[in-house]
Amino acid sequence: MDFQLLRSLGAANYMGGTVGEIFAAIRNTNDGDPRSWPPIFASLGDQTQTIARSVLPKHRVSARDHFQRASMYDRVAEYHDDPGHRGLASARPSITRRFLEAAKLMPGKVEVLQIRFESVWLPGYFSAARRCRRRTDF
Repeated sequence: MDFQLLRSLGAANYMGGTVGEIFAAIRNTNDGDPRSWPPIFASLGDQTQTIARSVLPKHRVSARDHFQRASMYDRVAEYHDDPGHRGLASARPSITRRFLEAAKLMPGKVEVLQIRFESVWLPGYFSAARRCRRRTDF
């Protein structure tokens, strides 16, 4: 579980969580029981989405950041869930939905893609890098 904690903390550098929220969440896990993580992080995703919706009319950037974190907390919940158990089988739609809510508030356009790979279609997203002004006065 230490690896998963470090993975979640690493995502915090890229708007995938906050260190305080992650530590507050793991404080409620049962040490050594990975099954305690999914419901705790799913709940954190729900709480963070509620905040996102409440701040959306006043501050779109804060709402975007909250939606993005809510999506990642759902991803943490799904990642820790037992794939043979139907516990959080509904996590994937909320991961996508919350990410797309954040994407609508991002400065650049985010395109939803379907990428063909062998006999299946894989979901994807494309966001072009913003243009930077060229600095010529070195």
